[in-house]
Amino acid sequence: MITDVSQLAKAANRLKPLQKLISSPIGAQNESNRMNESINWFMVALKKYSDFEGRARRKEYWNFILIYLLTITPLGFIDILTGTMIFELGVGFLSGIYMLYMLCPIIAVTARRLHDTNHSGWWQLVNLVPLLGLVVLLFFTLQDSQPGDNQYGPNPKTDEG
Repeated sequence: MITDVSQLAKAANRLKPLQKLISSPIGAQNESNRMNESINWFMVALKKYSDFEGRARRKEYWNFILIYLLTITPLGFIDILTGTMIFELGVGFLSGIYMLYMLCPIIAVTARRLHDTNHSGWWQLVNLVPLLGLVVLLFFTLQDSQPGDNQYGPNPKTDEG
């Protein structure tokens, strides 16, 4: 517990890197800040967890997927170490909770990414077709944004300014 001003000042100094990470704007940053940029894009997509309209550029989508995978992988290892992994299902307690928590944001950001390439968000259902669905969805999400406005909204690349 903090009892005097000097301890409060020390605690505030320890939080400065975290404050900088949270408040740093999305945009061109140098090499050392790439992870910060990825986390910022992840947070942008996470804040739009229930927004199935509009468009998401590749950077937003793939940074979201990157941080998701960098988070789910250690949780899977923790599940293995703690014995909560169900290998038949390929999911454990912690990773399963995280996957359920992230289900809606993943569907939303993928729908917006598909909109950016002028495809309906319902194309996600193609994932139900083994292997072929993954290839088709990968192809769509790797495509560049459709230039200009489309039926799903304005181009997100031009919105950032």
